[in-house]
Amino acid sequence: MAVKVFDQGLTAEQAAALAQALTRLCEAPLNHPSIVAPHGAGLNGNSAWLAEPYVDATPLDRVLKRGPQPVADVLLRVTHVAGALDFAAAAGIYHGALHPRDILIGVDRTLVTGLGVAQALAQADIDVAVTGAAASPQRALDLPVSRPHDIFALATITGEMLYGRPIVDRAALTAIVTPITGLDHQRLRDVLARSLADDPAERPATALEFAEGLQRCMLDATSN
Repeated sequence: MAVKVFDQGLTAEQAAALAQALTRLCEAPLNHPSIVAPHGAGLNGNSAWLAEPYVDATPLDRVLKRGPQPVADVLLRVTHVAGALDFAAAAGIYHGALHPRDILIGVDRTLVTGLGVAQALAQADIDVAVTGAAASPQRALDLPVSRPHDIFALATITGEMLYGRPIVDRAALTAIVTPITGLDHQRLRDVLARSLADDPAERPATALEFAEGLQRCMLDATSN
């Protein structure tokens, strides 16, 4: 079992409210092979805690220290993560702060941890700054969590998996997205550009739609 403790600067009232929100999160239907679903939460003084099953896997941020990943591995991992995000979104649960450390790479599966935590913090009126390359423009402005934010983050992380550098916005595409063997270069740029749109309405409707766009990049390249 792995336990996350939330204790930085919380008042007793905030900790209690967060523990209640996390307890509700544990009741959400998150039974999916690519989701690390929380199974317990509680209160300890001015600290709230959330328990999750232990997963024998390596966080993606550690994997990325080795550099760009093989294209086939990227496609598989992104598809697993997209499936997890869409499954949770169907239950009204989003990540809101997706980061490579929240993506766990196992021997035969890829999992997502931290789903719903940002929403629990918001429900408890706890402000947590969302920063970093994977933060969408809307999350950087502390707007409510939603599916488009997670799609933006997934596209940014996908860019880092392919190129070793996160793609923070459309302006970075030209410099970072160079040809890769096995991928249709122009189509890849188009798929990433759409997912990194400033307007959330312009992004793919689902995370799996983004993953399917990546798949078409591979199929087109290998069929020529």
